[in-house]
Amino acid sequence: MNKTQLIPKEIGIFLLSFLVIISFCLPTSYAQANEDLKMAGWVPWWQDKQGLSSATKNIDKLSTVYPFVYEINEKGKIIAKTDLKSRDWQKFFKLAEKKESRYYSYNCLV
Repeated sequence: MNKTQLIPKEIGIFLLSFLVIISFCLPTSYAQANEDLKMAGWVPWWQDKQGLSSATKNIDKLSTVYPFVYEINEKGKIIAKTDLKSRDWQKFFKLAEKKESRYYSYNCLV
């Protein structure tokens, strides 16, 4: 065999060895990255009942919830598309505070 035929085999062996060594480092790195992972969810006004239900069921996984409930009309006025003071929303806000999830109510649909 000549030298040019061995180069791809040597590169393959090197890459395989490198991948095996790296794979031993991944579980620790993945676990650390997973701990730092933040999950957020949107609750759009056009599906607020379903969105609140889903956010409530998954509140332990969510660090932030964005109620997407405002719209800007042609004149530039902010219009509330749902009532954040309703019983369902207030119940959710209390649960989010209890679970230390953050929620923001300033999102606007332009």
